[in-house]
Amino acid sequence: MFTAAFNLTKWASNSELLMGSIDPAKRALSPLVKFDSSEPLKALGVSWDLTSDCFRFLAPNGIISCHDPMTKRSVLTLASKMFDPMGLILPLTVRTKILFQELWWKGLQCDDPLDSDTKERWSSWKSHLLQLKDVTIPSCFGNGVTPDHRIELHGFGDASPKAYGAAVYIQITNKQGQVSSQLVMSRSRVVPIKTVSLPRLELLAAVVNARLLKHVAETLPIKMDVSFFGQMAW
Repeated sequence: MFTAAFNLTKWASNSELLMGSIDPAKRALSPLVKFDSSEPLKALGVSWDLTSDCFRFLAPNGIISCHDPMTKRSVLTLASKMFDPMGLILPLTVRTKILFQELWWKGLQCDDPLDSDTKERWSSWKSHLLQLKDVTIPSCFGNGVTPDHRIELHGFGDASPKAYGAAVYIQITNKQGQVSSQLVMSRSRVVPIKTVSLPRLELLAAVVNARLLKHVAETLPIKMDVSFFGQMAW
């Protein structure tokens, strides 16, 4: 970027000292601002609260609008506005994937109205979406970690008749034995349209789990003491 002489602008940081050293004309915001739900600062498409250095998730404007026609098109339009590249709110977003697949099974066209059962589930999803404003997820892993800390990665995979996936957590234990854990990343898949047995779905979940655990271990700039692979089985 320096060879091409790009003029970098719209800088943002949770450090007031750093922001104070940057030309105000090149800042995204004032040196350090409080989170404003009307104009959230975006980092990789996710709302970032500079004050607490946490990721936040906000419902798209008009999500509970009475003008929602309740069609397959509106389901896809509103659901696609929720951007969650790390899978931090996957239990919520995977529900829209399942719902949309069911609409395909039912053969609904884009502008066909939803049936009463689907409307109820869609309205429930939108109401739960509004509660995300109370969820904060720290953006930093291993803050203050020293060589005395034990750092572990734990990957868990599971499957159901509708979806399967995996989640990876980081667990940090200090020398006093105090343990803290945090979700790092998760991934999900809806089951294929073709009928697949539950044991095979469990194997697919194990594959997602293994790949996700390997990706996180190689990506995080933290030396791990050990990694654990867990798979739920029934």
